[in-house]
Amino acid sequence: WPFIVALGKWPDFLNGKKKFSTAKAWNVGKTVFSSLAVIGAIIFLGPSLMTIVLFSYITFLVWNLCCSYKVMRKEVTNDSVEPGIMSYGYITSIYKLSNPIAEHIDKFIIGSYLGLNELAIYYVATKIWAELRIFQRDFSKLLIPYYANISALNKGIRRKIWFVFIIYSIVISFLTLAVLPKFINILYAGKYNESIIFAQILIIST
Repeated sequence: WPFIVALGKWPDFLNGKKKFSTAKAWNVGKTVFSSLAVIGAIIFLGPSLMTIVLFSYITFLVWNLCCSYKVMRKEVTNDSVEPGIMSYGYITSIYKLSNPIAEHIDKFIIGSYLGLNELAIYYVATKIWAELRIFQRDFSKLLIPYYANISALNKGIRRKIWFVFIIYSIVISFLTLAVLPKFINILYAGKYNESIIFAQILIIST
């Protein structure tokens, strides 16, 4: 989807400006916004595959478009190009070509040796786990730098850190064990219930 990929470069610009918290907050917002939109579409329009795909792409497109527009209006202050930046970009682009291979080689192996039905079950489970990991990663990157900038971590701050992570673990465990099975059953109309236990194992163990 070229429009989503091309418009999704705004986090790199914010990171280059060392506005890491802003980039992560907007990424979390994108995940939450897309998830709520898809869930709302399923509730009001029914669990159609076309509805899920369409609303997922539209929400990512709208979010990236708004963020890109805001970055271009507020953050870009000149048209100068830093010397050597283009060659550096070419090198990093070549390195990133290996990412799709590393991300999808497991799916290729499972589809080739076990079949497409098993591949679909595996993909649903890992996709749910991957989306949750993105949220967890962004949440950690927002929280940890805040405490890392505090000069002295006294007992009260340490307790707050442990409290936050314990509550987070309890909430994720509850959602995984109690809500996830019903969510998958509604989302996929009972077609991929085999994915539930696999997704639960991935989420709880990592």
